[in-house]
Amino acid sequence: MEVSGTTRMTSVDALENGVARQVRIRAVNDVGGGLWTSTLT
Repeated sequence: MEVSGTTRMTSVDALENGVARQVRIRAVNDVGGGLWTSTLT
């Protein structure tokens, strides 16, 4: 049970991080794709 709980928490964290990342990228893209490219480089 402990192992399952840890795995579950990790999955939730990964999911939240992925969603937050997509939302951030989407917001930046709305502001301007050039900005995102500049930050990446």
